[in-house]
Amino acid sequence: MFGEKITSKEQLIKELADEFDSCFDQSYPVVDLTDQIVATVMDSAYSDPDVNDWLHGHEVVSIEPLDSHESHSIMERFALSRPGGQSQRLCDVLSEKHPFRRFKDAVNNLGIAEEWYAWRADALFRYAEESLEHYGIDFVDGRIICTNKENVHTYLREGME
Repeated sequence: MFGEKITSKEQLIKELADEFDSCFDQSYPVVDLTDQIVATVMDSAYSDPDVNDWLHGHEVVSIEPLDSHESHSIMERFALSRPGGQSQRLCDVLSEKHPFRRFKDAVNNLGIAEEWYAWRADALFRYAEESLEHYGIDFVDGRIICTNKENVHTYLREGME
C-alpha cells in the first residue's frame, strides 16, 4: 500500500488534489477502493511494467489527470483576481511562449508566490471535489465508495491472471 488510508471525505478530496499536483505526463491518479487510498499510477508504456504491481487485483477508479488547459485556466483566474498592474503582468506572461514557466517566474518576481500557491491549492481542492462527483466517488460510513460501477475496474498487470 503506497498511500495513507482515507478516513474522511475531506481527506479524500485533499489527497486527490495532492495527486493532481504531483502527477506528470505519464501518470494519473487512482482511487483504490480495495486499500481505501488515493495514489498515482505510472503508465506502463512509459515505465517499468512492474512499477504498478502493488495494485494487481485491486478495484480502482482511474481519474483523468489535470490537463494543461485546466492548469492554464487556474493561472488565468488567479491573474484576473489580482490588482491592476499585477493582473496585467500575469495575463501578459500567460500569452507568451512557455507560459507556465514565465508565470512561475512572474509570481516570484512580484513577491506573490505564497498567495499563488494558496490559490492553486484551493483551486485543486475544488477540482478534486468536482472530479469525485463526476466519477461517482464518495465517502460513506467510513469508506470510499463509487456509486457509478461503470467507472470501477479491477487493475490487472499485463501477463498476470
